[in-house]
Amino acid sequence: MDRKGFRGVWGNGKIEVQDPASMKVIVDGMLAGRRGGHGLYQVQVIDSLDDSLTSASNPPRSESYQTVDASYALAASGRSRSKPCSLEMWHTRFGHADINLIRLMAKRKIVEGLEVSEFALCVVPSSEPLDRISLDLWGPARTKSLGGAYYMLLACDDGTGIPFPYFLANKEAPTVLRNVENFVTMAERQTGRKLRVIRIDMGREFDNKLMDGWCAARGILIEKIPKASSAANGQVERANGTIIEGVRAMIEDSELDHRFWAEAASAYHYIRGMLPNARHPGVVPWEKWFEAKRARVNVSHLRRWGCRAWVTDLDRTNGKLGRQAWEGRLVGYIGRRGYRIWDPVRKGVYPVRDVEFEEGTVKRTLSAENAGLMSTSNRRLRPVSN
Repeated sequence: MDRKGFRGVWGNGKIEVQDPASMKVIVDGMLAGRRGGHGLYQVQVIDSLDDSLTSASNPPRSESYQTVDASYALAASGRSRSKPCSLEMWHTRFGHADINLIRLMAKRKIVEGLEVSEFALCVVPSSEPLDRISLDLWGPARTKSLGGAYYMLLACDDGTGIPFPYFLANKEAPTVLRNVENFVTMAERQTGRKLRVIRIDMGREFDNKLMDGWCAARGILIEKIPKASSAANGQVERANGTIIEGVRAMIEDSELDHRFWAEAASAYHYIRGMLPNARHPGVVPWEKWFEAKRARVNVSHLRRWGCRAWVTDLDRTNGKLGRQAWEGRLVGYIGRRGYRIWDPVRKGVYPVRDVEFEEGTVKRTLSAENAGLMSTSNRRLRPVSN
């Protein structure tokens, strides 16, 4: 701008930059603050600035000079138009991209013009429990679960991010609707709220007259996602993938067989609600779900899923001199009241309270010895001075 002969006028907290040829105001602004003894101005650049900068009152002397000058003008214009705004606003400008990615770009200055004034997370519209739930169906599983299920119906609360699994023997519309009714009744009773919206895909198990009639009778709105657009139902789609990944890891770690996939999924849902997420940073989802109770979540009862458990035999079936406990495997929780233990002898899962666990040692891909050898070999050799 200085090379082009533009003139700036400062005074009374204002700034104006004029084109000397036309006396047209190119930039105007007001004093926004001071830093290091210098004034910082928030300016507004008119749309014709780029043309004004590139059209020289004195024609360029060479083609190379014109190219460099034009690129300088465009860069200057881009910087002038960038105004600091909140991380939430940049989140929407980037098409609701990952907040952490945008924060990283701003802090490392990976791109020009990304100026963040406030590093606050985006608050999505459905931020309260039961404002909206998203439904999805996973299956069929290759292995039937202990309870005879092949499918997992997932009801994901968008307000807290908690996924609630229900296990079905088939995916017929009446079966799905019966489980949806059970979830809604439970959720409304526990939270003290009413469900407002259900989001579903166009699968026949959801998109049918039974579901439409039931929702209409209860005053629940239905959001239907068109075919080939599963990303629009991303909350529950991601939850489905996360649960299956967790189930796979838990079964692999416990060395139980695939019949326990439903038990693992149920336990994973319970544990997942104790971990904060991006939707409510710093707040445990179960605390948000039971907000009316104002109770803090206690995790001291959690144990390694699938570990050996010794359950006190309250019936004393072996007499006073016999074994006073039976061996089982931990496959679930009943809140803080007790545990669900698999009995391999009776081939059933039983709710118990008096139990001792053998959690063993955490499995590793590498042994401690091999890991130590690798870390030693990766150390850099330091020169030794005499």
